[in-house]
Amino acid sequence: AVLERGKVPAPLASYVDKVFLHAYKVTDADVAGLAPAGYSEDAVFELTVAAALGAALNRLERGMAALRGQEPD
Repeated sequence: AVLERGKVPAPLASYVDKVFLHAYKVTDADVAGLAPAGYSEDAVFELTVAAALGAALNRLERGMAALRGQEPD
């Protein structure tokens, strides 16, 4: 769900959106804010990687569609 920016639990939704759309704005406080919700540093790392990879794949697909002269989905 994180890779595809799908439905995720409430504590993660804003974090995943931030990584997906504005990764450069993610702060230590954002990461630390997930600890009270029960997410370990390892889990947050995996979520971050999945969200970043999803964003990259989305942007790649949009770029490839533009090169083919297609409208992105």
